[in-house]
Amino acid sequence: MEKNLIVNKKRECGSCTMCCQWLTGKVYEYEFYAGNPCHFLSCDGCSIYNDRPNTPCKVYECAWLCDDKTYFPEWFRPDQSKIICSWKEWKSGFYYLDVDECGEQIDSKYLNWLVNAHFKYKLNINLKILGGVTYFGEPEFLEFAKNNTCDINY
Repeated sequence: MEKNLIVNKKRECGSCTMCCQWLTGKVYEYEFYAGNPCHFLSCDGCSIYNDRPNTPCKVYECAWLCDDKTYFPEWFRPDQSKIICSWKEWKSGFYYLDVDECGEQIDSKYLNWLVNAHFKYKLNINLKILGGVTYFGEPEFLEFAKNNTCDINY
């Protein structure tokens, strides 16, 4: 997918904190990763929201958040779908969709949507499910994926 097809942010996080719980990063001196949520995450959300650092907190936006409903339906929000999709650049100006499960096996509803979106929108996808990785996409992307680690990291 070309960069110009990734749309500007039109949605709000609301109560979703899945990126704080399942992605990998570091906020101040505290690391977080799947199974070890951000140190500053409370039951009410981010306890340092007004003072959160630019990276990763202000910079990261999941693919659902960036979307203006062109691709992702409302029900794909990470706290509802239990998956996080992120746009990652694989060559200058071209992106793939990086998909991570969030503590639960991906529901067939979301998997079916991803496979259909691959064909409909010609998306290159790095799908990490059930402890494995599956790639969908054009031959050049598949070659890139075979030779590179496509994990999300802030």
